Amino acid sequence: MRDFSVALLLMSGILKAQFIILAPWVPDLTLIALGLFLLSILKSSNHFTRVHFSVFQITALTVFIFFCLSIIFSALYSPSEFALTKIRKFILVIFIFLIGFFGKEINLKVLTKYYVALTVFSSCMFLYIFPKLRLGLLGEEAEFYKGSYLNFGDSCAISLILMFLMIKRRNPIFYLSAILLFFALVLSGARAPLLLLVMLGSLAMSLNVISALIQNKGINAFKFVALIFASSIFFVSTVVTFNPAKYQNTEIVKTLTLSIERFSLLLKDDKGSSVNVRLTLINGAVDIIESEPFTGVGLAAYSKVALKEDSLKYPHNLFLEVWAESGIIALVLIVALIALVFYAVTVLRFEPALVLLISYCVLNSLKSQSYSDNRVMFFWFGLAIALSAYSKVTKSHRQKLTGREIAKA
Repeated sequence: MRDFSVALLLMSGILKAQFIILAPWVPDLTLIALGLFLLSILKSSNHFTRVHFSVFQITALTVFIFFCLSIIFSALYSPSEFALTKIRKFILVIFIFLIGFFGKEINLKVLTKYYVALTVFSSCMFLYIFPKLRLGLLGEEAEFYKGSYLNFGDSCAISLILMFLMIKRRNPIFYLSAILLFFALVLSGARAPLLLLVMLGSLAMSLNVISALIQNKGINAFKFVALIFASSIFFVSTVVTFNPAKYQNTEIVKTLTLSIERFSLLLKDDKGSSVNVRLTLINGAVDIIESEPFTGVGLAAYSKVALKEDSLKYPHNLFLEVWAESGIIALVLIVALIALVFYAVTVLRFEPALVLLISYCVLNSLKSQSYSDNRVMFFWFGLAIALSAYSKVTKSHRQKLTGREIAKA
C-alpha cells in the first residue's frame, strides 16, 4: 500500500487535471494518497522503531532544512499577496521529500511498477482528451488542463526511464506500454521532456555499448541487423501504401499536424510563443538579481517586480527563481543539496536509474516548473539520500531485498 500511495501522490496533480474533464465527481486524489500513506504507516509494525542516520544523511537533511527556512524567511519581506500560497504549495513538496528521505520501506521496483501503471492510465485518458483539446472543443476546464501538459510530459519521460532501467522482465505489454507513453509524450507537445529523454537515453545507450565492448561482451550482430532490416521494411511499406489525401481532413491528422508544428518551431528562428515568453521571464529574473543579489525581492514577488502583476508566475528556471526571490543564500543551499544528491547516487551508491532520473529532473527544472510544485524531483532527492546508506549491500543481494531489509543488512 505504501508504494502505491507514494506513486499516486506523485501523479495526483496530473490525474486530477484529467478527472476535472472526464469525471469531476472524483474526490481529491492528493488527499486520498496522503490518507493511504498515513494508513500504511499505522499498519506498519515498526513505525516507532529507532532510525539511524549516517553523517552524510544528516548533512544533506540539514542543508535541505536550511534551504526550506531560507525560502520561508523570504516570505517575511515579500510584497506579494501570493507568498502564503506559495508556502502552502511548498509544504507539500517538503512532505514528499521527507517521504523519500525516511522511505526505508519503499521498494524501488514496486514503486516503479505502480508509477508506470498510473502514467499509462493517465496516457489513455490523455489520448481521449487530447484531440478535443487541440481542436478547441473543450470548455473552461481546458485552461486548467493546459497548465499541466508539461507535468504530464515529465511523467511519461520519467516512466520510460524507470521502465528500461528498473524493469528486467519484458513482455509484449511492456513494449506496448512504452510505445503508448512515447506516443503520448510526442502528442503532448512537451518539447523539453522529449528532448531531454532522447538526449539522456542516447547517452545511456552509448555508454552501455562502450561498456559492453570494453568488457569483450560484444554486440549481437544478428539481432542488430534483423532489427534494422525489419524497421526498414516497415518504413518503406508505410511510405509506399500511405495515401495522405484519404486522411487529410480527419481529426487525428489535424491533431498530429498541430503537434508536429509545435516541435518544428525548434528548427526556426522564431521558437514559438512559449519559448519567447520564457526568454522574457528569464530576462526579468536577471534584472532582479542585478538589483537585489543578496536577499532577492521576496517569496512569490518575482511576478510583481518583473512583470508588474501580482501572480504566481516564475522565471522557468530553478536557480533563477530561487535567487531572484529568496537571495543568494537560498541559491547556495539548493546547489549544495543537488551536489549532495549526485554524490549519493554516483559515489556512495551507484544506481544508474537514479543517476539518469535525477539528471533529467534537474535539467528539466532549468526550463520549466516552479520548485514549489516540483514534488517529483524532491521526492527522488530524498530517496537518493536515503538509499546512500545501503551502499555496502552487494548488487545481487540488493535485488532480492526491500528497503527495510537492506537497512537491516
